[in-house]
Amino acid sequence: MGIVQDVVKGVLSFSSDIVIVALLTAIFAAYALFLGKDRVVSLILSFYPSVLIFKALPYFKKLIVLNPSNFQDALIQVILFLIIFVPVNYVMLHIVSGEFSFSRVKKVFEAGILGLTATSLTILFSYHVINLQKMYNFSSGIDNLFTGTMFFWWLLIPFGVLLFLRK
Repeated sequence: MGIVQDVVKGVLSFSSDIVIVALLTAIFAAYALFLGKDRVVSLILSFYPSVLIFKALPYFKKLIVLNPSNFQDALIQVILFLIIFVPVNYVMLHIVSGEFSFSRVKKVFEAGILGLTATSLTILFSYHVINLQKMYNFSSGIDNLFTGTMFFWWLLIPFGVLLFLRK
């Protein structure tokens, strides 16, 4: 009976992970479609300096807990990260420019790819920068994908996507 419960728990966890990833991808793709390609590209590029500033500021280290024990500690980390992320995104928006092509199919494809890229960065940074396990804990498959030796490659993939979709 324990094996059946483990299988059911794994399938339900995997399906809820897919729902979360699909929802985040849809939100970022809609953001790209309705507000423009330059907005989502600046959003993707803003993660990198925001994380550097978040990790380097000594004052934030006094305010955050590395392993939050409750929902409020995780929420404080998210709010402090957003305090840095929003101004960096605003500055980056004025530096980056980009437009979708006139083809609807290509526009939706690019928005979907950019949405998936922003989702992967969000999940990656939720593992390595802001510990969100008290808000939502992904299954072990997602844990293995975004932790460990793949971190370097997950940081490079968005640049490859932006190079591919640069026009």
